[in-house]
Amino acid sequence: MRGARLSCFAVCVGLATATLSGCIDAIESAVVDDVTDPGGTLSVQIGDAAPGSLPALASGDPMAITAQSASLVVALSCTADVNGLHAATVLATAGATMTLPIAAGNGNQLQVHTGGQSYVADVGTIVLGTNADGTLSGTFDSTGTIAATGAPVTLHGTLTEIPQAH
Repeated sequence: MRGARLSCFAVCVGLATATLSGCIDAIESAVVDDVTDPGGTLSVQIGDAAPGSLPALASGDPMAITAQSASLVVALSCTADVNGLHAATVLATAGATMTLPIAAGNGNQLQVHTGGQSYVADVGTIVLGTNADGTLSGTFDSTGTIAATGAPVTLHGTLTEIPQAH
């Protein structure tokens, strides 16, 4: 009887090890394979200054489009259009386009941080479209303020083939 118990135990340990190994492989595959790196180009121009460009990534719901380097950070929050359609849902489909108004309290936001200054859009638009490969392209135009001084500023930019993390 003792031999049968040990044999059964060995089979159970073997199955558990195989199952655990398969589970670990599935988790590793999901984590590693689903990582999306920033890409494409997000360009931003503050007032009349020279534009800055860097790779970006769109993710989440509400959709956040972020681009960052040691000297420049750009963050767009894209919640919904004037009809209440959510950006993350609409822009999940190739060929989709939408215009998102930037206004106080509506959730669509644009912020830029560079050179020790923060710039915040008060009014404007974000226009986005989904390319055939699932990346995003579009533009943004706004007026806003320099956070520290309240002085007016314009923020303009383009997005070209920004990957979406799913």
